Amino acid sequence: SNNIHQNGGTATAMCKADAVAYGANYTNGPTTAMEELPTTAQWSNVSLYTQPRTITNQTGTTITSNFIYTERAARLATLDEIKAATTTSLNETTNELASYTYLLENTASYGDCRSNYWLETTHSDAGAVRIDGTSSAKRLGHRDGNSGIRPVIEVPYNSIDGVANIVEFDTIPAAMRVYFNNVSSWNSGQDDTNYSSFNSAMIANLNNYDCAYYQGDNTGTQYGTTFCDQPNKYDTGITGNINVYEYNEATGTTSNTQASYVSNDNGKLYNFIPGKTYYWVSATDSTKKGYVRPTGERRLITINGTNRQTRNVRDLGGLPVDTDGNGTIDGKIKYQKIYRGEKIWGTNRNGVTRAEFEKLGIYNELDLRTPGSEIVASEEDQLSNYISNEIIHYKIDHTEFGQPASEPRFNGKSYYQLTRDAAIDVMQRVVAANDDYAIYFHCRVGADRTGTLAYILEGVLGVPTEYRHQDYELTTFFGLRERTRYYLNKDSNYYKFLYLKKAIRHATPGNNEDTGEENVMDWFLLEGNSTTDCNDISALITQFRAKMIDYN
Repeated sequence: SNNIHQNGGTATAMCKADAVAYGANYTNGPTTAMEELPTTAQWSNVSLYTQPRTITNQTGTTITSNFIYTERAARLATLDEIKAATTTSLNETTNELASYTYLLENTASYGDCRSNYWLETTHSDAGAVRIDGTSSAKRLGHRDGNSGIRPVIEVPYNSIDGVANIVEFDTIPAAMRVYFNNVSSWNSGQDDTNYSSFNSAMIANLNNYDCAYYQGDNTGTQYGTTFCDQPNKYDTGITGNINVYEYNEATGTTSNTQASYVSNDNGKLYNFIPGKTYYWVSATDSTKKGYVRPTGERRLITINGTNRQTRNVRDLGGLPVDTDGNGTIDGKIKYQKIYRGEKIWGTNRNGVTRAEFEKLGIYNELDLRTPGSEIVASEEDQLSNYISNEIIHYKIDHTEFGQPASEPRFNGKSYYQLTRDAAIDVMQRVVAANDDYAIYFHCRVGADRTGTLAYILEGVLGVPTEYRHQDYELTTFFGLRERTRYYLNKDSNYYKFLYLKKAIRHATPGNNEDTGEENVMDWFLLEGNSTTDCNDISALITQFRAKMIDYN
């Protein structure tokens, strides 16, 4: 921070008579002093971020709001910046800056300016504010005449004070990363009747990373070794307990509350929210700390339990939305609202896995399975607010309005109504819930019934079709390899995902069931018991969107 003369690279003195003291300098800003600052050509590796600048006097009154350091790579320091760097009152008291030697450093100079330099801040009597570093003063003062100029450069906050070491970290595991990077090209030229190339590319990618998969469902024989649905963990390089906080890069501030939803595996952190920045510090050694900025298209979740992990879990947050269908992305789904996955593994509902969910703020559980044989209490856990709401996957074509389900337990409702009612139940619970209490819905493996409900909810929120397809087929990384957007196999005479897509298309009059747009809103609003009911549903959707969407 030595005085630098604009015409030389050596630390020579610079004095400028009345540099910021009178006349045009006071009214318009330090125009004379600016001449002594380094130019952008001389200091080509730095630049000023804040232009134009507002110049104030020592009481905070604006003198001019449109001052620009034209072609200058540096500027003058302000009074507020000097105050922020000290702990004194700075009321022009002799020797008040005696202990702040870094403010008083200067080079050999001459005459009246050897230990003084102007600040950008003016004085209320049309003078100027300066630092007086002479041995007899060492204070902040108001003085006319000659003084030196100190160049001040501007840098982003995250480039100083250790924040420069923010590490950008991809949470998406390797096989899924390849998928996100290539899914558009894999799907080029493919459709519901010609998709073998797409499926082959998916399988080849899974094999390349030895992704674990099941022969059958999640209770069948497992092949492969890598759980490709699990997020990458960030290795801090230390072990033991770690405190993690959200960090605001724009303001350089750290939250006072720990981000308890971030889990720690002996120094390896996971379950981050992509796009946020975090500050982490050892619980026992404050010198061991760092910053990380996780990235990723989806928020993947690891849930540990007593007998096995609960897998195929992901946050619906982060998906883009186009609420009016005009092709422009209006925002994205909020994180920490709705999660989807497989059944909650545990032991005799002892609460161990439940505690893992509660760390994420998830207290509400919506179980889409058939009550009875599908539910095995000895190998499961359960959340504190449990609801059973069975649906039959993909039997949701609206032409079944007058055709009740064959199972007596559904009390005459159609399969369409069951799925629609489940979606309405989720929306009502989200709208009514405390913002800190999320909902988790699941079936047995988190694929078919769960995928159907997720597809409907995402469609109501305005998630474009391609992203809904992607969310569905991420289950392939869990180990059900056929669960791509072109899943056709029958199960108990009911088609899988192709049936769902056709049922959605069928709801739009004149739409081609094989190639048409999958307009979930058309499907959802087809049936209502009355005009009042339809109006109520439309109002609920509006409330649901308000609670779930972060608009641009």
